[in-house]
Amino acid sequence: MKYRAAIIGCGRITEQGYAPALKYLSGKVQIAALAGHKNVERLKLIGGLFGVPKEHWYLDYKQMLKNEKLDFAVISLPHYLHRQAAVDCANSKLDIVLDKPMAVSLAEAERILKAVKRNKVRCCMLHNNLYNDRYLKAMKLIKAGRIGKPFLFRQESLWYGYYSGAKGNDPAWRTKFAKSGGGVFIDAGWHSVYLAEALIKSPVKKVFAKLETYGGKIDVDDTALVLLSHANGALSSIQLSWSVRKSLGVNEVYGNKATLRIGSSDKMEILYGKDRIKTVKVDLKAWSFNDIFEDFIENGSYPDADDGYRIQRIVSAAYESSRTGKEIII
Repeated sequence: MKYRAAIIGCGRITEQGYAPALKYLSGKVQIAALAGHKNVERLKLIGGLFGVPKEHWYLDYKQMLKNEKLDFAVISLPHYLHRQAAVDCANSKLDIVLDKPMAVSLAEAERILKAVKRNKVRCCMLHNNLYNDRYLKAMKLIKAGRIGKPFLFRQESLWYGYYSGAKGNDPAWRTKFAKSGGGVFIDAGWHSVYLAEALIKSPVKKVFAKLETYGGKIDVDDTALVLLSHANGALSSIQLSWSVRKSLGVNEVYGNKATLRIGSSDKMEILYGKDRIKTVKVDLKAWSFNDIFEDFIENGSYPDADDGYRIQRIVSAAYESSRTGKEIII
């Protein structure tokens, strides 16, 4: 069976991430229609990548939902547009692939979840790092007991700048609360949270956070220090920033037998102490969208709307903790 799919949103991540993955899967998926967000030039660009005829380009995705016979839609829009687009797709009995975050708030995420369940449609959250070779191998090594019992995940990803939007739209929308719902933590931190649960192998139960803005006149957080307490007693420490000029990143899991240094190169290291190091080669893939899209198409065990809602609760708790100065129980 070849699925007929639509893309709602023709921005930069569609061009650089989703389009290559969907073209790779062209034997299984036909991009039959496109809906842009007020930008005909972006429709022309993405339409050209897939050979979508102009009569199947739309500036209003709602009109597309009425006109086109589709199997699923990929929603790739600024965060504040996720809720309405996802609910409309679900109400049209259309399966959904949804970029992170699920929504700008827990209340909006709940509306998506209810619409998905009410209409009995599938919803795949694009938790693509779970399909990245380095994390797949890290989870396999941890499951095999190679580092003993994991008790701490530490991720420090401090860099300068954010992933800007496409020219001709609003490249700085991630720095505007009304469009993004938050800054570095709702954006990049979303990945850190689902990875923490996967690597520690335990859900997050408590959150303590400090989110601040240091790098300019923006109304969202650009620096986040977040401590997650897991149900099994383990901890995750996440530090993220858009305002650090230069830093050495940290991406490690600590067990009671060894340390797993996941890193960002083409190898991981298991450090046992006393200069005992085991090296594990990894396949460098930028985003791993090929694999998560294929998992969804083949009806595999992809991250679903329940997973998205759970991560939204944790991310929302971090913002609440920063506002109140209190630890938040999930």
